[in-house]
Formats: sequence, structure tokens, C-alpha cells
Amino acid sequence: MAGLCGLKILLLWIEIISLANCQDSSGETGNGNGPAPPTTPAPPPQCSYTVTPIKFGFQINITSSTTGNYNITINEEGRPDTENKSMVQHSSQNSSHEIKHLKPCTEYEHSVTFIDTSAGRENIHCNSTEKDNKTTTIEMSKDDIKDATSCIPGYVCYQTDWNITSLQSTPNKIQDERCGSKTLCVKLGYNDICTDFTTTITSETCGNSSFNFTKNISIDFLNVSEINQTAPTELPAKINTTLPPNCKSLSIDYSCRERGRVNESKKLSELEPFTDYNCTGQIKDNDGTVKKTTAPVHIYIKCDFDINTKKSSTNTSIELSSTTTSKNCQQVPQNLLYNCSCSRHPPGYKITANNHPPGGTCHVTGLQPYTNYTCEVQPIYNNKRVPESKSYSVTEKTKSGIPDPVTNLKVTVPEHNVIHVKCDHSKNSKGPENKCRVRLITGGVIVDKTDTPNSNLEFRDLSYSTTYTVKVTVFNGDFESEPKTDTVHTQYNDKAVIGFFIFLIILIISVVVAVVVYKLYIKKRKESRNGVNEGVTLESTAIYMNVPPREWHHKETH
Repeated sequence: MAGLCGLKILLLWIEIISLANCQDSSGETGNGNGPAPPTTPAPPPQCSYTVTPIKFGFQINITSSTTGNYNITINEEGRPDTENKSMVQHSSQNSSHEIKHLKPCTEYEHSVTFIDTSAGRENIHCNSTEKDNKTTTIEMSKDDIKDATSCIPGYVCYQTDWNITSLQSTPNKIQDERCGSKTLCVKLGYNDICTDFTTTITSETCGNSSFNFTKNISIDFLNVSEINQTAPTELPAKINTTLPPNCKSLSIDYSCRERGRVNESKKLSELEPFTDYNCTGQIKDNDGTVKKTTAPVHIYIKCDFDINTKKSSTNTSIELSSTTTSKNCQQVPQNLLYNCSCSRHPPGYKITANNHPPGGTCHVTGLQPYTNYTCEVQPIYNNKRVPESKSYSVTEKTKSGIPDPVTNLKVTVPEHNVIHVKCDHSKNSKGPENKCRVRLITGGVIVDKTDTPNSNLEFRDLSYSTTYTVKVTVFNGDFESEPKTDTVHTQYNDKAVIGFFIFLIILIISVVVAVVVYKLYIKKRKESRNGVNEGVTLESTAIYMNVPPREWHHKETH
């Protein structure tokens, strides 16, 4: 039952909605009893206008017209692309509207249209008193062109409410958005500053009618970016500046600031080399009035030094004397110093001397004797190495020095009258030669002096049993080292002793032989005296004598 009741209610609502739609589709009724009677449409609004040429354009007068908004359209005759449309409000029976910035002596087509906001109606074109809706603007006069403030440096400008696209000028004009659409400008030449400058403006649409405008061009018209400023390359610094030739009363005064020190100002005469400066010039009149300030000029002076170095040396130092000249700097700066350094050749440890001023002497000390060095002279300015400068190098060899003494001296007597000397010494003698110089001294007298590059030396055939002093130094061709000494004694003459013993033996043998011979002789005589019996055979005795080596002689005695 509940479901059935719900369905009946839904069908009742659908029927009510359908009845309402049918009533709406039957149209509006005045009293709900039938259609409304037809209404009569309102008449279209009426409008008309007149056109009057005025200076710089037209005056549009809208007369006997409906109040509301109107579009005024103007374009050059036959040139729709030049259309100029503006919307104006007409709030009374008559209203005037000026359309300017047109070309002089030019025919324009024009129209005025009422903007009808009624539903279903198009805009209404108003009637004009002009034939074919065309009107010509008036001629331009010289008074229509006014002098204008220059909006571009180095230009003379003029202003007019005429459309300046129809105007030409001598020199040629330019239009710049910085100056607006009503201004034309003419570029001045550099030589036109401080002269009377004439500009000719011609209207092409008015039969090329021309107007001349003459203006005195003061220094205010000068474009400082066109001033030719040549930065100096030498000291004392001078900037070559070309001012306009017709400005006879002008002078220029420069002030410079070092990079990073903008609060310190210097004159050109105070500038230093190897320093970045930005210099600006004040252009002044005779009375000192500043008229213009130039664009900044960057200045950096390189002196390009020419250094002539003289050299001399001792055994432990090299002396460098520098004479400096510069074609870019007439006077050598006071803060210029030179750094000297020497390194061994082949390259080794570098030794640097204290800085010294130009014309001074640099002493490089602590060097090794008799050694080749390459020495450099480096310019230093304000305690900084001069940028882009080359080092000036010279080669020099130190003088000979005192050699180191013998490191090991050994003296021996290998034979009775021979002395052997061994002397060890450094390979670096600090001079051109490297020898042991050995002196042999006895009784305070030098009996021998020998130079040898070897470490071993012998003295032979010396006196026997003699005391000798051996004095050894290292000799480098120029100097000797501190000596080292040693004392030795030669031995007895062993050869003489041997000879003596041989002689003594021979002597003894000779005596013995002589005694034996003598005894034999005595015996023989005794036997002869005693009458030895015949038949007794005497013993044969042979005596051998040492004769020359050619042959041996044998003598027998019976």
C-alpha cells in the first residue's frame, strides 16, 4: 500500500510540471486570457556632422544628433591603411571634437558613426555636409614648428603637432621613441659645436615648401662620447684630447683615480707606472665654469725598462751593477727596485740578494768558489714584480777559493831510503786544478816539491837514516789549502852493510889462503934444506886463483 501511494504522488507531480510548460509555450498574456497585441518599433536615431580644417588637423562638429557614443574615422584618401579611429561621447545637441596630428595639405576621407546599443540595430552612419566625405588639411606655417629641448645628445630637435612623417630636413632627420611622435631631430657634426647651425625643414605634401631654422649650438649640445681622447703611453702622462675646433674658449682639466682608491684623486703629472687609473676631464669655460665631463679614460703606463748590467765576482759573491733607461718613462721611478738572484748552472739552489735601487749595486753572497752561476735581475715596483716585464740574466763564474785541506794523510817507509805518501782530498778543489802538492823537508830545507793529481806518491833514493818532514797541501792552480805534515825516518843503508860483510869474508879468506901458502912455502924450504931423499915423491899441490871470467887458469906446483 505504501508503494502504491508513492507512485500516485509521483505521477501527480509530472502532470503539474507538464501543465506549467504548456502555459509558458503559449506566449505572454496581458491578463492571462490570450496573446498580447503587437507593438510599434521606435524610429532610428538621426545624426549629422560638419568638418572644419584647423591647424594640425580637423574639427568635427556633431549637430542635431542623438546623445551617445560616436566613432570618428579618418584616413588619407585612397589609403585605408592610414585609418585613425577614435570614439567620442556626444552628450548635448551639438559637440565639437578635434582630430590632430595629421599631414598638412593632405586630403582625408572621414566618417562619423553612431553606436546604437538598441537590440537588433546596426550602427548608424551620420550625414556630412562635405562632398564625398572628403576634406583637405590646411598648409603648414613656420610658426607650426617649435624649438624643442634636445632629447638625444649631439642632436638639435624641433616639435610640431603635424604628422612629421610628411616632413623632411637637411641634414636628414631622425625619429626616436625617446623623443615622442611629435619631435624630429637632426644630428650635429663635431665641428658644428660653438657655431650657428641651420636646419631646413620641408613639407612634401605642401609643394615642398621649406622653412629654415638657425640655432646657436652651445657646448651643451656636445656629445662627450664623441670626444677623441688618446690615452698616454709614457710618463709624464698627457691625454691628447680633441675639442670642437670652433670652441676657442674651452679648456680641459683631468683628474685620475687609482683602481680601488676612488677617494684619492691625482693629477696627470702625479701618475705612476704599472698602475690602473681611470681619468675624467672637466671641460671648462674661460671663467672656470664646468660645462661638460668627459667619458673616463683608462690609463696604464708600461715603462719598458732597458737594463744594462755589469758584473764582477769574488770567490763567494757576485756583484751586479744595473743602469736603467726607459723610452716611455723619462725619469726612472723612485719606488723602482731590483731583485737579484743567482742559481748554479746546471740549475740548483737559488740565492737571492736584497732589493737595490736602479743605479745601485746588488751583492749576492754565500756562493761557492769557482762555480758557474746564472744571475737574474728582476724589476720590482711598489714591492711587487713588474707585470709583463722580462728578467735580465747574466752568467758569471766565481773566483777560485781556498781549497779544503787533505782529508787523510798517510806517510810510510816501504824501503830503507823510500818514502810513500798517500793523500786523500776533496774532488771540489774550488779552482781550475786539483792536485796534491807534497814538500819533502830535511834540516829545514825543501829537498823536493812535487804536484800530483794522484793520491799516491813515492820519493826514492833518499838519504839513509835521515829524518824527513812531509808537508802536504791541496793546490787548485791559484791557492793552496792549509798544510798537513808528518815526520818519518829512513833506515840504515842495508846494501853498504852487506857489502862490508862480503868484503870482510873475502879478506878473511884471503888471509887464510895467504897463511896456508906461506906455511907451505916454509915447509918446502925446510924440506929442501934437510936434504930430502931422492925417490920421495912430493905431494902435488894445486892452487886456484879467481881470474877474469873469460877462462880459468890452473897453476900447479910440484
